[in-house]
Amino acid sequence: MTDASHIAARLAWVGAIRDPGVVGSWSLPDWERVVRLGRRLRLLARLAERVEAAGLLEQVPPQPRRHLVAE
Repeated sequence: MTDASHIAARLAWVGAIRDPGVVGSWSLPDWERVVRLGRRLRLLARLAERVEAAGLLEQVPPQPRRHLVAE
């Protein structure tokens, strides 16, 4: 992951924790970066919890949704 994409993933992740509604606008590359970062930081479960609590899990594309559900 390049420095720019790493920073973008961090900002996206923090934004989603604050406002899970933003995940509906993420592209698959956005999700790839966020899932990778979440796993590296061992915080993917936290994101999954916030997205699920907001009732937005069904808005997540199938590929990243599998990762969130697994957490």
